Amino acid sequence: MTSAPVRWFKGFLVVFSLFTTTLFFGALILSLVPIKFVLKKTAWDQNIKEALYWLARSWIYSNNGVYSILHKVEWRIIGHTDLNPNGKYLLISNHVSSADILAVFVLAKNRLPFPQFFLKQQLLYVPVFGQALWSYEMPVMKRYSQEYLNRNPDKRGKDLETARLSCERLKDQPFTIINFVEGTRFTQLKKQKKGSNFEHLLQPKAGGVHMVLSNLGSQLDGILDMTLAYPGCDSPSFWNIISGRAPLVIIQVQSHTMDGISAPSMEQLENRQGTQEVRNWINELWIKKDQMIGELHERYGSSINSVAQD
Repeated sequence: MTSAPVRWFKGFLVVFSLFTTTLFFGALILSLVPIKFVLKKTAWDQNIKEALYWLARSWIYSNNGVYSILHKVEWRIIGHTDLNPNGKYLLISNHVSSADILAVFVLAKNRLPFPQFFLKQQLLYVPVFGQALWSYEMPVMKRYSQEYLNRNPDKRGKDLETARLSCERLKDQPFTIINFVEGTRFTQLKKQKKGSNFEHLLQPKAGGVHMVLSNLGSQLDGILDMTLAYPGCDSPSFWNIISGRAPLVIIQVQSHTMDGISAPSMEQLENRQGTQEVRNWINELWIKKDQMIGELHERYGSSINSVAQD
């Protein structure tokens, strides 16, 4: 049992680690951005890219190490882990907390190619930060508000078109595309506001998954369905994470192939009902995922709460 002052002090150490490592690795990453721009599409392009990947991994794993050691966090991976670090994967997941990115990298370490996350296009225009993101060539989503689409109906579907063009750059190279298909982190307030039919999840969105599968499905080695759960903490906040109130993270992985049974086939995607096929498939996954998260909370939640409380 850890006292509140000790948890606060450890939380401060985690924030200090995040701040200092971000300055250090961020400066190194930004120093390579102009070099990458100059050497793009040359024989040195891949070398610069690998250096950028190494810096990002080092930043993530150093902070994860500080966080995990201070709070004795256990990252428990269950399910399909026989993966190829030089393969091609789409990974879909529920979105629970700010530690989800750490969980993705815990799973990816020595198992998957460098994770590529869907980014909002607006982030690319943030000074310094945007240029760093650009250097990693991650898929980009240009999202429009419903009000904007009502005024400009010709823009409907443009967000997915932007993402499709971004995915084109990943062809013929190892990749892991990460899609948090709920679009935002789960909280009870969002669940009520959005009218979710699930107990521990928000309604999934099929558009982004359909776009990736339609354009890259023929190259995929598998679709990975990752279920994240923080037993005893249904939707942990940033403070819950850095103060050690989520000492157990469950990462459950199930692999699917596009055979028309485990996941929709390319033939199913290409017909008129392709998007609906993907939507039905994801909804079935979410029903099972919701039940699984409930079982994990029931199995481990009480023991975790007794440890995390003052």
